[in-house]
Amino acid sequence: MAAANSTVLLPKIGTQAGGKVFQELNIKSGDRIAIATMYGFSNDWFFASKDNGVDAMQKGDISASIGLFDNGTALNQFPGAGITQFNLAGTPLTESNIINEVPNPNAFTTLPAISNIIKVTLQ
Repeated sequence: MAAANSTVLLPKIGTQAGGKVFQELNIKSGDRIAIATMYGFSNDWFFASKDNGVDAMQKGDISASIGLFDNGTALNQFPGAGITQFNLAGTPLTESNIINEVPNPNAFTTLPAISNIIKVTLQ
């Protein structure tokens, strides 16, 4: 559920519920589930399933299977404050690096555990 009159999924802050996305899937034994979604105001960071995703028959919280990655296509800047970030009306400065997991701490900040940023639950 996005914020009113927008497509923005708000974070959970204090007692606020935060945004949610639901997806119904038809699965069978042997299927795997993987996700990918952008990390808010960054040039090219994204959350994605690690390794080969998870067994689609698994139930419960799979947040520990998610990592934060750098796509390697745009120069890294402090998320939400870089003057060349597209979402801040800038033009990203390109780079060409392989996809890597974002270190924590990194050059800009120390992040909470990924499972405290994004929660993925299979029912």
